[in-house]
Amino acid sequence: MAPVSALPFGAAVGLFTTASIAAFALTVGWWLGRIVPSGPHRAVLALGAGFYPPVAGSVFAGQANLLVLGLLGIGLAPFLPRADEGVRPERSSAARSFAAGIAIGLSGIVKLAPLALAAPFALAALGLSSAAAALAGLVAGAVGALVIGIVLAPTAAAGAAGLGLLFAPDPFSTNQSLNGVVSRLFLDGDRTVAILAGEPEPFIVVATGALAGATLVVLVRVLGGRSRPTADGLAAALALAIVAAAAGAPKNSFWNHAPVLLAIALALAAGGLTATRTRRILVGVWLGATALQALLDRWLDQSNPPHSPALTLLSGSATLALLALWLALAAQSLSIRRRPVRRGADGA
Repeated sequence: MAPVSALPFGAAVGLFTTASIAAFALTVGWWLGRIVPSGPHRAVLALGAGFYPPVAGSVFAGQANLLVLGLLGIGLAPFLPRADEGVRPERSSAARSFAAGIAIGLSGIVKLAPLALAAPFALAALGLSSAAAALAGLVAGAVGALVIGIVLAPTAAAGAAGLGLLFAPDPFSTNQSLNGVVSRLFLDGDRTVAILAGEPEPFIVVATGALAGATLVVLVRVLGGRSRPTADGLAAALALAIVAAAAGAPKNSFWNHAPVLLAIALALAAGGLTATRTRRILVGVWLGATALQALLDRWLDQSNPPHSPALTLLSGSATLALLALWLALAAQSLSIRRRPVRRGADGA
């Protein structure tokens, strides 16, 4: 971004926006070509990805989320089960998995949430050499980027002291994370009014810790044990980690939910996301609550409604959407874990 910032403002914005849209379009097209057989479903899913509110929001707000989505698309591609190969993943060398991990590590330096993918890779590392290589690449990419940044701009390292502020309560309406939902219950925000008395910090810690703990339990059930995880199991676990990080990362904006599209793609490739009525309902809640958040934000931008408890509750619709999707993905992941592991099915 440093060379881009040296350009005139209009040229910099145009280049950044063009690169963001190109990264998004190429990633969506590439991934859909791998998981969806040719036919009208591919076009429908592509259109749905383009309509996902955080995508347009990232473009108009000048956020880097679509570039992050592109990096994650590269990093997660070796772990995407192919539609024409059943549960068998594409064969992936250690070098390719390591390079993929570097891409994930770099994306985690721009936005911290992708670093949560280290958890499923670490749990799968004992059974899959490709997961171990990806974990090593993730660490190398993140640490290497930090070291290079400190060497090139030593004064920037002083900003690391402010990372702790990420976990402070923040009732601002754009904070679409558990931190934001709980903060708005106890503190007045820019568009909301507090409806509970007390300090939000303990409740933020409990809520975020509960989500992290539940996610870890599911990941251990899916990827732990003596048998090697299936390709479908690893894909579903990676999807779960993406969504959990999006919901749990403090001060995560609605636009930062854009990489959740990759979680949907991983889950679809793994199979079973909508296999039961309960999961279909949960996916429907995700879609509905996401749309509600987009409509609510647009309405608030165009009007000045009085603050009310109802508005406070509705202000966290995007986070509710992620929690509903988390439940669907957790159920899918646990159902995949109970499938018998096929011999030779874990070549990735």
